[in-house]
Amino acid sequence: MVYIDNDVAQSVLKVIRYDDDIPEDHISRLIKKMVKNDFKYLDDENGKSRGRAAYRKTSLLAIVLYAYYDNHTSCHEMEDLAMFHQVYKYLGDGIKPNERTFQRFIKDNKETISKF
Repeated sequence: MVYIDNDVAQSVLKVIRYDDDIPEDHISRLIKKMVKNDFKYLDDENGKSRGRAAYRKTSLLAIVLYAYYDNHTSCHEMEDLAMFHQVYKYLGDGIKPNERTFQRFIKDNKETISKF
């Protein structure tokens, strides 16, 4: 008898969306929707800079709010989570800000964050 020999090490191309594995009733969906609807004005405040393009403030706000909800208050933890955790990738639209970016954002937007 002859068997089909499958190569288990073969690469497979698969399209993955950030929200594929996140349940419909997960709190992150509510946070993202709320930030997108109620804090749209934050993205309109960006002035033109001579450096590289800035991250969207609504994406940063969504990550920070969920991190606080998830008891991660360290900017270093937020950096790691935004890079590797599926929910944080979804909230931030795939951005990977560093620790310093989170520090600056929290410092500059204390009023907005304190509303929660």
